[in-house]
Amino acid sequence: MKKCPFCNEWNSDEEMQCQKCHEWFELETIRRKKTSVKFSKKGQSKKDAIIKKKKKRKKKKKTWQEYLVYITAIILFVVIILFIASHKTDVNKKEVKQSTKIESPTMEMRAASVSEPSPASKPAATPIPSKVIELYNNAVSLCSGGKCTDPPKAIEYLSEAIHLQPNFAASYGARGNAYFDQKEYKLALADYNEAIRMKPGVAIFFNNRGNVFKELHQYELAIDDYNQAILLKPDNVESYHNRGNVYFIQGNKELGCLDAQKACEYGQCLLLEFVKEKKYCP
Repeated sequence: MKKCPFCNEWNSDEEMQCQKCHEWFELETIRRKKTSVKFSKKGQSKKDAIIKKKKKRKKKKKTWQEYLVYITAIILFVVIILFIASHKTDVNKKEVKQSTKIESPTMEMRAASVSEPSPASKPAATPIPSKVIELYNNAVSLCSGGKCTDPPKAIEYLSEAIHLQPNFAASYGARGNAYFDQKEYKLALADYNEAIRMKPGVAIFFNNRGNVFKELHQYELAIDDYNQAILLKPDNVESYHNRGNVYFIQGNKELGCLDAQKACEYGQCLLLEFVKEKKYCP
């Protein structure tokens, strides 16, 4: 005998359908199967959720590791920058400590404007008026030895020449020399800057501006200008002489001696003789 799960009526074992409520006994089996399948899907979904959660955690962990790499790289970069800045500061302090003044009256050497080709012989984009050339030559005749005998008069000539021909670089260079002789270094610097702006390929403009920086105690700028003058004119004896002088002022005897010897090779031995007398060079 078997009991109907729907109405609790007893039926014979052979019956497939309840004799009272007419429900099929197999429906219970089918329902159980459906329930079983539903439970299985629920369990599977839970399992999938756990797997997804683990993957998400792993992904988050990986992202944090990537951020850690980036942060470490940034910290190393900052440390390197600070180290370089600190090293430069130490070098600058060392150079200042080594700086000594050992210059002599014979170490004042400036390239004169007359060492450049005459303005009349230079090709120009526009013809230079004869009046400008005359004024320029009058000024240069007062500064024939590299130093002006009458700086105010030379400045007067050159100022008039610049007024008539504002784009004539040689006039600015020559007037810069006259201002330099009057120790008006800021005016001289302004004229040399203008001359270099117009004619950046002329060595003496850099040499003479380097002399101004030297008088203003801006030694690194002076050396830069002497370097440029030598680059433009490798046999520039004045620039070797003047750069060597600045090196000695800074206390750099090794480079100073090299420049003094180089200047002497080109025929100017005043600096080398002086430093040898002082036993700065072998």
